[in-house]
Amino acid sequence: MKTYTSGEKAGGFEDKAQQLETTCGKCGGLLVLRKVPQRAFYGCSHFPNCRFTKPIDSK
Repeated sequence: MKTYTSGEKAGGFEDKAQQLETTCGKCGGLLVLRKVPQRAFYGCSHFPNCRFTKPIDSK
């Protein structure tokens, strides 16, 4: 699992995100842990071109 730091880009956005070994079910990109004020979820690293998301509790 790779942790991006500010200054590095994860899926076109500068943020602190953890990249998983799991791939996107839609385009094959890597899933990245995204955290927003309301929740956390896994999102495709190719965002905004691919908007695939997966809930944290889903394995």
